[in-house]
Amino acid sequence: MSITLSRAALFGILIAALIGGCATRTTSDKSLAFVDPMEASSLLQVRAKLLGLGGTTSGVWVDPRSTDAYLAGHIPGALHLPLERLRARHEELRGYDVIVVYGDTYNSALAIAMSKAVIELGYRQVHTLRGGLVAWKDAGFDVAK
Repeated sequence: MSITLSRAALFGILIAALIGGCATRTTSDKSLAFVDPMEASSLLQVRAKLLGLGGTTSGVWVDPRSTDAYLAGHIPGALHLPLERLRARHEELRGYDVIVVYGDTYNSALAIAMSKAVIELGYRQVHTLRGGLVAWKDAGFDVAK
C-alpha cells in the first residue's frame, strides 16, 4: 500500500511541477478595452494635444491583418504588424503611449488576439477598435491604400 501512495504522491508532484512550470501569463477578455471609431480617433488626438506634440500623436493604429488586406485599405498612418511577427517586431511599439488595434469587422478574432498579445508583452493603454475597419468606414473616416 505504501508503494501505491508513493506513486500517487510522485504523480501529484509531477503534475504540480508541470502545471506550475508551464504557467504563462495570459490575458482574458476582461483585460480588453474596446473603443468605437470616434473614441479611438479622439483618444489619439487628445493625447497629442496633451503632450504638446503639434500634430504628431503619441499613439498608433496597429493593423495585424494580412499584407493583401492592408494594401487593399487601412486606417491612414496605421502600422502594419501581422500577429505572427509581433514578437520579433514589438519594439516598434515602444515609443507610443496609446495603441489601438483593429481588424476587419466587429469582434475580429485577429484584432482581439493581437490586443491580448500586446498586453502580454507589457504594453499599457492598448485598445481594440470595436467594429474594425468596417466601423471606421461607416463612421465616415478615410481609408488609405
